[in-house]
Amino acid sequence: MLKYQVVVEKGAVASYLKDKGIERDIQGFFVMQATENGKIVGMGAASMNPAYAVIEELVCDDDAIAYGMGKAMLNSLDLGGIQHVLINNESLYPLAKQLRFTETGEGTYSVSLEGYFTSGCGKNL
Repeated sequence: MLKYQVVVEKGAVASYLKDKGIERDIQGFFVMQATENGKIVGMGAASMNPAYAVIEELVCDDDAIAYGMGKAMLNSLDLGGIQHVLINNESLYPLAKQLRFTETGEGTYSVSLEGYFTSGCGKNL
């Protein structure tokens, strides 16, 4: 069964990234992982401040897990009181579009979480 959860101890997630050839310090980020049968199959990391969050990294074994990780991260950020999320990592632009982010014209994608999970499927399209 696939599970998405917030990570406090980030060592295993850092090892997952390293195995994927990505050297990135995630210690200061809000981090989530996707696990299946106890094995990490994806991760997401975001930097935050009171006004907004930035999804800095999202690496998963396949696109379906990545989409689920993106939704899980947005939900967790929303529940934590964050209402605005940005993506400026070019490799995440296709996922940003799937998650209903809009391009700002500055090489950044943005989404408001106000009503994102409660307004029905057509409101933020």
